[in-house]
Amino acid sequence: MADSPVDSILPRKALFRSPSMIEENVANDPQLNRHQIDQDTELKFKQLKRELHEQRLEELKKELGKLNDTEWMHEPVEKLIGLK
Repeated sequence: MADSPVDSILPRKALFRSPSMIEENVANDPQLNRHQIDQDTELKFKQLKRELHEQRLEELKKELGKLNDTEWMHEPVEKLIGLK
């Protein structure tokens, strides 16, 4: 059975191709590459936002500790504004 021109244009089903052929087709598909880049970028951005948020929380915990440690040095705000 001879290959027809249509067979040479249309790709074979993935079932009948080796994994390396599938990877080549995926690597050559710009839409899939763009989609993968978008997904990777979104994932990294979410990770970065989470890391920055955790870093801010740690800084706030340290600042709260400093405030609690030095609270005795300052008069309460309520006393200063005449509520006590």
